[in-house]
Amino acid sequence: MPYANGGDGNGNCDPSRGGNCKNFGTIWNDAYNALMAAPDNNISQAGWYVLMTNLHETGWHDYMGGPISGWELNYSGHIKNACIYAEAAHWANGEYANTTGAYLADIDDDGYRELVIHNDRVFAVFDSIGARATNIFAKGSDYNFSIVGVDNAYWSGTQADYNDVNHVGAFSDVGPNYQHSVYDMHVVQGSGSTVEAVFSYGGLRKTVKLSAGEPYLDVAYEVGSTNQYIQSGFSPGLVDLVWNAQMSRIWVSDAAYMGQRNPDNAATAALVLGQGGASHNFDFSARIMKGDEIYGSGVFEFLLYAGKTTAPDANGEIAELRSLSNALNDTIGPGAVSSIYYPGTNRLKITFNQIVQYSNFVVTGVSVDENDDGVPELTLSSATQVLETSNGYTITLELTISDADSLENLDKNSLELLLASHTAEDLAGNWNNPVTNTDDIKIYYGAETSVTIDGFIDTEEWNVCTMAVADSNDSQWTAANEIDALYVTWDSTYIYFAIDGKVSNNSWLLYFDTDPGGPNGETDLASINYWERGTTFTSPGFRCDYQYGCYQHQGQYDSDSFFRIVSSTEAVDISDSVLTAFDSMHDYGDLGGSEIAVPWDLFYHMGPDSVPVGARISIVASLCWDPEPDGELGGDSAPNNISATLPTIDNVYTFTVDADNDGKPDTPDHTPPVLVSANRDASSDSLVNVEFSEPLDSVSAETASNYNVYQHSVPSNTVAVAGAVLQSDRKTVQLILERTIGSGYDLSVSFVADTSCYHNEIEPGSTIAIGNPVTGDDGNRVVSYPGRLYQNYPNPFNPSTVIMFEVPGRADAGGALDEGKSFVASNVHVNLSIYDANGRVVRRLVSGDISPGLHRVNWDGRNDKGVAVATGIYFYRLTTPISSMTRKMVLIR
Repeated sequence: MPYANGGDGNGNCDPSRGGNCKNFGTIWNDAYNALMAAPDNNISQAGWYVLMTNLHETGWHDYMGGPISGWELNYSGHIKNACIYAEAAHWANGEYANTTGAYLADIDDDGYRELVIHNDRVFAVFDSIGARATNIFAKGSDYNFSIVGVDNAYWSGTQADYNDVNHVGAFSDVGPNYQHSVYDMHVVQGSGSTVEAVFSYGGLRKTVKLSAGEPYLDVAYEVGSTNQYIQSGFSPGLVDLVWNAQMSRIWVSDAAYMGQRNPDNAATAALVLGQGGASHNFDFSARIMKGDEIYGSGVFEFLLYAGKTTAPDANGEIAELRSLSNALNDTIGPGAVSSIYYPGTNRLKITFNQIVQYSNFVVTGVSVDENDDGVPELTLSSATQVLETSNGYTITLELTISDADSLENLDKNSLELLLASHTAEDLAGNWNNPVTNTDDIKIYYGAETSVTIDGFIDTEEWNVCTMAVADSNDSQWTAANEIDALYVTWDSTYIYFAIDGKVSNNSWLLYFDTDPGGPNGETDLASINYWERGTTFTSPGFRCDYQYGCYQHQGQYDSDSFFRIVSSTEAVDISDSVLTAFDSMHDYGDLGGSEIAVPWDLFYHMGPDSVPVGARISIVASLCWDPEPDGELGGDSAPNNISATLPTIDNVYTFTVDADNDGKPDTPDHTPPVLVSANRDASSDSLVNVEFSEPLDSVSAETASNYNVYQHSVPSNTVAVAGAVLQSDRKTVQLILERTIGSGYDLSVSFVADTSCYHNEIEPGSTIAIGNPVTGDDGNRVVSYPGRLYQNYPNPFNPSTVIMFEVPGRADAGGALDEGKSFVASNVHVNLSIYDANGRVVRRLVSGDISPGLHRVNWDGRNDKGVAVATGIYFYRLTTPISSMTRKMVLIR
């Protein structure tokens, strides 16, 4: 009972494997009958060679009547393949009713279905193992022969349908190595002018098309950001090769096409790459088989030519192949692969099968379908933000609050992504085709975290406020292996960590001490059972409680894991208890790395939002080379060691999470300031005192354009704000208006920020009514003026600017204030002059006695002689009997 037909490897049937469990005698008889019924042509003759060669080798028993040797079983296990040639012979004889076809059938009599795709020129058989074309045949008006498949050569390594050194099917996905993985096979179009089949395994998808009259298979790969390496072995004209073993290399200097040509019968097997995105790697050879390895990333397309060609010219050019190469260009637009929504951050991340241009992405082309009817329940608004700053395989969209609320009100278990055409553009200028509900691109929900755990070190989430350790450009292993920074932040549920950097064919580790100086943890991990990298810690008080490792070799085995350190030799995998993501393929360029969200309860077992009083945490990260047990830390650590050499670590970063000792993690300040009150000043109706809820950043608070004063009944009736002065309490701003106002005015504020590291800005357009003075009303008021010099406006200026100043003294305000006209008090002697950078007087604007109160004067940028002064920095000084004040201004001509 051959293994290929469902045997257990010991000659018995294994029902769990499927297959038809036919014995060798039955298989031989089936193949013989199939060939006897087939028409006599070149392909059926090749089938007889397959049958008789494998049968002949099977007859060479080591012990007559004893067990059959393994090498003989390798031959006998492939007698069944003669059935493929018998069926292809019928096709070559013109017996098929339909010119084209794609279907699933057990063409090789093993009990497993293969996918057959053909037209009137090419007949190809794909096995689900590796989705390899194990056999390809070609025919024309004067020929029929095999192109791929050498089933009568020595089977050195397998009794079943696998590649070995002498048998490499076309489109064998060898790196990452999926050539012996079981693919899903699906017929997309089984008849018509063009037939199509799709093969998929994990994130790899290849589409094969065959059109009537064309002597080639059109193949498109979708592989993501990693390179996929593909081998195809050729044996053009198998019957002739058995006798002559002659193949001529096809190769041209621009590597636009390559392959093998049988010089005796012109049978040709060639890969045509053109400008489809694939590249040639190397060629290889075995017993009566030669082949080529190509590779590509993202989405790429190429052709496999199968048929006769003319002889190459002196430059190696074959006219038919050059023509196909010239016509093959990159015309495939990006396709959406997956999407995930992060409710904690209002972000929708869409992953594409090739690099897209972030700057040309059309956010309004994105919609959400809730009930699979193709009609969107939500289309994103034009205010949606694309967060990427470089081209890549993903687009991260920050939804508006309104759109996020709408999306979150939909059934999260039934959401699908819709994309209009011309939403995403690849680097070649190709736009996407529409994505409809029939494409079934589900929108999955991510965890509700305040940081999007996706391996993208987003500068909005990870900024200077969350940076724990800056460590760029110091790796001993070049920029390809570099830790740039460590970040930390938290909320009431999770503590978040990020390693910003890049690793190539190595790994990095992050170590945690959740009670620095305490008794828990280990200082020597040189014998730990997971992620043993020779690590020892000599930093005072550091004992490792947890470790995170991320293996990043840019391949299928890349992974990360999180462990609790139980002892110096034992770590327990608790990866399922944390949220992690990493960017081993460098999809995010310099903004990639690892992100980790750890529940507080995992660290301290006190429930959510609870930590030990005064809790502190220490962390340190390092690169390492692989594998165990020889690999060890090296190259770069963060923070850097003080004097030790890796794998010894003598420096860590320690931070406090409960500074107020309330047993809860201190929440970072993400709350923006709000307006508390706004009132006209008792001294002047052109001064407004605005109180905010918390201390303010002086730059934003004193930017006059951040404030808008307008009449409530007629909003278009605005009063210009000439200046803004932050008061000593840092929560009050005094606005200086260009004219007086009475009752019935409102104030709108935008862009004013607090003093926290996060620089939280007030909600744009926050509005409050301006009230009466807090010490009186609109009647007469006796006020005291301390004397002030305000910043000129505009500044910089050209050609003129306004300077406002306050003359000290006491006066009766009288309910109005305009150039001091209503004041009845003793005048004060005032000098206001302009000086250049060398201290020379340029212009005397005021010199004389003026009443106490607010005044304004215009400087036209000229000196005392009426001559326009040059561009530069100037100073203006206000001198009164009790004070002297100076400010700077800039004139730009």
